[in-house]
Amino acid sequence: MRDICRKIGITQAALYYHFRNKEEILYTIIERSSNNLHLLLRSCFSEVRDPVERLKNAIYQHILSIKHARQGAKIIIEDKRFLAVI
Repeated sequence: MRDICRKIGITQAALYYHFRNKEEILYTIIERSSNNLHLLLRSCFSEVRDPVERLKNAIYQHILSIKHARQGAKIIIEDKRFLAVI
């Protein structure tokens, strides 16, 4: 946590003013990344009528989102197991 705080230029006390613990930080990261993906996929389905094109577009957008937000995707895939309640 010290390394993270040093990198973003805040104290640990400032970080824990906004979050109760490490698990809440992890949960927030996962929630935001998941919500961003959800909104993106919903927009894919509302833009096109043809179901096959909808699916193609959703898959394409999902791949692009992982490419552009690798860290968020990695955390969702690899680190969500560290949450006490999933």
